[in-house]
Amino acid sequence: MKIEKISVNNYRLLKNTVITCDNELSLIVGKNNCGKTSLLSILNKCIGNKSEIGIFEYYDFSIPFQKKLYKIIKSEIEYNKNELNGIRVDIYISYEDIDNLANLSKLLLDLDPDNKTVILRFEYSIDAHAIDVLKEDFAEYKEKHSKIPEDNSFAKFMQKKQRKYFVFKKYSVLYDYINQKIDNNVFKLLDGKDVDISRIISFNYISARRDVSNASETELSALSNTYYNRTKAKDDDTSTVSDFENQIVLIALYGMDME
Repeated sequence: MKIEKISVNNYRLLKNTVITCDNELSLIVGKNNCGKTSLLSILNKCIGNKSEIGIFEYYDFSIPFQKKLYKIIKSEIEYNKNELNGIRVDIYISYEDIDNLANLSKLLLDLDPDNKTVILRFEYSIDAHAIDVLKEDFAEYKEKHSKIPEDNSFAKFMQKKQRKYFVFKKYSVLYDYINQKIDNNVFKLLDGKDVDISRIISFNYISARRDVSNASETELSALSNTYYNRTKAKDDDTSTVSDFENQIVLIALYGMDME
């Protein structure tokens, strides 16, 4: 099995972003503030540290989504339920006949042997009923805090209250392999009893920090060095090790930032 692709919508800088993964090693390289850390962060909130899964703040929403939600609450624009999915992550997982599907079997939504792609979806979304409740609650909030400028009052309100209206959910969604797109009409809502995501995807995240001490840097360097040496010792000719070495050389030469 392998992750073929990751699609992220409405999370921080990642308004509508698709990442295609290579067979063995994928590196995300780019300038500061282009979304590298945002990608790792949203994966951590979906499949990473259990204490952080499903925990979002208002400013985790992309700015365009924040603006659209505010206009809806003010009844300035019409909307349909498909426009307010909030934060969404789709992980495309492919498999072969030789793979052990014991952990993946509960995600399969059809019996077509030619369909070898499974979609794991994570959503932090709001429904139409919650929108109505939000409108009423915000109107009451504005009356009590009339001195706060209206363009700031909604952000302040949502920073404190957004978890009341948005819900984090996990799905398995059918992949239409013939037309090569997701079929949003066929899905299965998942909970902890259905499937243990950690048995399908192993994800570890070391967050980027700008204020690390020398001791912290040494510890991180030792960790990465140990991982590299163990990987290299298994097979000195692996393309994974070779690609990793080449990228390190490029970074040293051209100063590309990796997070």
